[in-house]
Amino acid sequence: GHFLFDSEKKVCLICHGSCRQCTGQGVTDCTNCESSYPYFHVTDDESTQGQCLAVSEDTSNCHYGYFLPDPSAKKCFQCHSTCKTCTRAGNENCLSCDDS
Repeated sequence: GHFLFDSEKKVCLICHGSCRQCTGQGVTDCTNCESSYPYFHVTDDESTQGQCLAVSEDTSNCHYGYFLPDPSAKKCFQCHSTCKTCTRAGNENCLSCDDS
C-alpha cells in the first residue's frame, strides 16, 4: 500500500487500496490511482481528489454508473441515479437503466 504522512501526529497513514497517492485515508481521497483502478471519479472539474475506479468488464472506460466525457483525462462522472450506463449526466442520457 501507499502512505500519507500526517504531519500533526508524525505518523504514516495508509491510503485506500485503490489509491497510489492520497490526501486522506478515505476511498474518495485519492489524488493518483493504482494501475488496476485506472479511472478517476471526481465530483466536478475543479476537484483534485476523488475515487479510483476499476474498468468495467464490458466497457472500455468507466465502471457502471459513471461516464467518461474525455477519455484522455480519465475522469469519470456519475450518471443520473436511474441510469446503469449513460453518455452524460441527466436521466435523458441513459443507455441502460439501474435495476435496483
